[in-house]
Amino acid sequence: MTLLEKRAVQAREVAAMFEGVNQAQIDTLVDEIIQAERVFVAGWGRAGNVARILGMNCSQLGKLVFSVGDNSTPAIEPGNLLIIVSQSGNTKTISVICEQAKAHGAKVALISVNAESNMGKQADLNVVIPRRLPGEEGMGDPEVFEKRPYAFYQAAFMLNDFISTCIRQRTGQTLADVARYHNNLE
Repeated sequence: MTLLEKRAVQAREVAAMFEGVNQAQIDTLVDEIIQAERVFVAGWGRAGNVARILGMNCSQLGKLVFSVGDNSTPAIEPGNLLIIVSQSGNTKTISVICEQAKAHGAKVALISVNAESNMGKQADLNVVIPRRLPGEEGMGDPEVFEKRPYAFYQAAFMLNDFISTCIRQRTGQTLADVARYHNNLE
């Protein structure tokens, strides 16, 4: 397969994963973001980067957002929402953060491939990005990876933009409203 053909396959695969996310799960997450007094985001590695971008999108929609681990992050409390991005849902360091958020009365949302993961079982809501597409139940991980390396993160990034679109639609915000909260210290 040529690189151009591989690129086309990866684009189709990521789009199929994104389209495979259950809209009801997205709607529930959007509702929780809108209702939350404050939103916290967490993840490790690539997932952490995706989580921080979701946080940036939410802040540009007027939400008060904090990235777990930053020095200026305050205490989490009831009425707050922690959104975790973790492909596996089992990242040990983030699992501890998930447990702490629950212990302090916050709601937890997990974006992952596995609602039955350690964090998925603790989360108040799960948004599952399907790792395997219909008909792939028997595929081994190396074969799935070869077809769509890092596709979870790409699909999660697409999901971030769609979540922002859903929030804007529900709250009646326009792109002019987003510009009001956009970083101007560039």
